[in-house]
Amino acid sequence: MARSATAGVLRRGFTLVELLVVIAIIGTLVGLLLPAVQAAREAARRSQCGNNLKQLALAAHTHESAQRSLPSGWVYTDTRTNAESWGWGALLLPALEQAPLHAQLRVTQGNLAANLLSSQWQPVTTGLQTVIGTFLCPSDVGADGGLIHNDRRFNGGIGFAARAYTPGKSNYIGVAGHYVVTDADRANSGLLYGNSRIRIAQISDGTSKTLMFGERDTRNCRGGAWAGIRNPQGTGSRGIWTAVGHARAKLNESALPWDNDPLGCGQGFSSLHQGGAQFASADGAVRFITDDIDHRHIAGITGQNHTDPRNGIYQRLLSRDDGLVVDLP
Repeated sequence: MARSATAGVLRRGFTLVELLVVIAIIGTLVGLLLPAVQAAREAARRSQCGNNLKQLALAAHTHESAQRSLPSGWVYTDTRTNAESWGWGALLLPALEQAPLHAQLRVTQGNLAANLLSSQWQPVTTGLQTVIGTFLCPSDVGADGGLIHNDRRFNGGIGFAARAYTPGKSNYIGVAGHYVVTDADRANSGLLYGNSRIRIAQISDGTSKTLMFGERDTRNCRGGAWAGIRNPQGTGSRGIWTAVGHARAKLNESALPWDNDPLGCGQGFSSLHQGGAQFASADGAVRFITDDIDHRHIAGITGQNHTDPRNGIYQRLLSRDDGLVVDLP
């Protein structure tokens, strides 16, 4: 009898069980790999965020060399209640290679409210909406397009709501100090507050032991605006907290327990990095401060007893001259 042409041919293949095992192994490997990829990406974003803080600190030192003081946290020269005012970010533009924008905004030719009310207001509002990468932390995804939230938009001066605009956001806030101060020219314990002109020589606690800039996220805590502040006499999101923060609010605290302010760390510091936030100290170094740092705010909301030894490590780091020197992590 003739044998079949296919007789004796060995056919190879996967059984259903073997295929399912292979799929399960691949799924496990992917499950292990994705967190590692995400962690690597966050590490890169955090590194870029830290580099931004370092650039801001170096720019502040350049400003101090040229102007004999660090920039003011916010500049208040207009006595009207709702008068937008320049912040430290606008003052640092020339040192951040943004001299053309600084000139377009006419920062040295008038306060922010006056420039918005002038006949040349349109170039000013256009410039204020500029997205500047140095002020943005890549880990923060709370505001679309690099602009601050609409509910914190500036109004273009008193009675000029038609000129309202959404300014470029900032994930970095100046350290005003230990306590809450909304009045310009009233000294705080930090480095950047209303009409401040602090010199490096005045940081008696040491530049390596005093924080100058910190993070503020826009998802939980409504970040800031690099241009300045929208309403010096306002509270919460309407006040000066688009430029500076203080030590009364805990790090990454989303709601303050001691009042009805829903912003919480919208007056302090926060980030979307896991477990804490990055700060730049006055010597230009960048350090990561964890959420569980010792926080004990002894002074009242208007008190100035930042030298009280019962104050926590966090409070001490945000003051320049309390005499309660502690080493940064």
